[in-house]
Amino acid sequence: MATRSSRRSVKKPVAVSGPRRGRNSAQRLEKLEAIVRQLRKVAEACGFRVRHEKLLREAGYTVRSGRCRLAADEMLVLDSELPPDARIELLLGALGEKDLSSVEMPDEIRRLLSPDASTAAAL
Repeated sequence: MATRSSRRSVKKPVAVSGPRRGRNSAQRLEKLEAIVRQLRKVAEACGFRVRHEKLLREAGYTVRSGRCRLAADEMLVLDSELPPDARIELLLGALGEKDLSSVEMPDEIRRLLSPDASTAAAL
């Protein structure tokens, strides 16, 4: 007959990956936000007015982020509720149509803007 001590269940170790995963995603989010800031600077250097706002959605019309013209100004309106990778895609799309040869920018941003770059792989 087994004794009580031999029947004791062994506790499984608790996974420690939760906080580690959160830290990595926070670092990735911080990196993506830094890329958004750098792309905004490049867009402003190219003549865009960049607006980062919460876009309200009402019945009867749809408001989306993107490029628009207001009088003589070219604008980029970015919904603040979009995730950073979506804002990066919008900025890259608008900047892809501009001549960026004379604009100063970090090498990482220039690689993202190169025609042969895959955005997902570069991030």
